[in-house]
Amino acid sequence: MGRAVAGGVSYVAGLVAQDVQDALLERYGRWPICPVCASGDPHALDVEPELGPDPHWVCGKQGVVVAPVGGLT
Repeated sequence: MGRAVAGGVSYVAGLVAQDVQDALLERYGRWPICPVCASGDPHALDVEPELGPDPHWVCGKQGVVVAPVGGLT
């Protein structure tokens, strides 16, 4: 069991980011708003990879990596 838990550690940051994003959507709206597409229809950034190590916030419309999860300023 310890080995399975250790292998899942790399998924935690992305999963937490998605959970926070979902919780905020229900209460406050989209978050984080994409800084790449400043004009037009505001949209939230996506977490990629959805499940995997080294998750990043990505503009899904432009396909641009904006920041690592935990690195938005």
